[in-house]
Amino acid sequence: MEFGAASSVVFAVLALLTLGSGLSVVLQRNPINSAISLLFAFIGLSGLYILINAQLIALFQVMVYAGAILVLIVFVIMLLNLKEEGKPGFFVLRGPARLAGLLAAVLLLVEVLYVLTDLDPRTGDVPASTFGDPTALAELLFTRYVFAFEIASVLLLVAIVGAVILTRKPQDEGDAHEKQEGDDVG
Repeated sequence: MEFGAASSVVFAVLALLTLGSGLSVVLQRNPINSAISLLFAFIGLSGLYILINAQLIALFQVMVYAGAILVLIVFVIMLLNLKEEGKPGFFVLRGPARLAGLLAAVLLLVEVLYVLTDLDPRTGDVPASTFGDPTALAELLFTRYVFAFEIASVLLLVAIVGAVILTRKPQDEGDAHEKQEGDDVG
């Protein structure tokens, strides 16, 4: 696909929006601000998909990620009553949590390297006439890229389990006090 000057400018703006929002997701201390930054990252990514004529993926990006996943994230933040962090989270982690985080990071890096080495931008994997077609997309996803697809699903599962472990709080003082009173009576 040939980009004109206007398309290059739009690409640069969308890429900066996506990267800046992605960095803001990681660097924000307030989880709600991170969720809002994630919304802008999804919107920027959706715009990039439209720019490369993949309207179906852009639609999925908005519907699934910005619509469903982000709402789920906000519900989890509200349910867990997460507050602003005082310290960077990774450096206070010890033992298995740190090891799980490092393992997930290494798996993600391996997956990205696998995908990047398999791409050949000179030839392109999808003919221009079927690019963005749902049938061609499904065929590639479930045949050629099935390993990367499965790795991504395992990584998402690991991320969910890790998020539950990281956000688990010790019992409230009130619960501990009631338990202690019950132990004293019994």
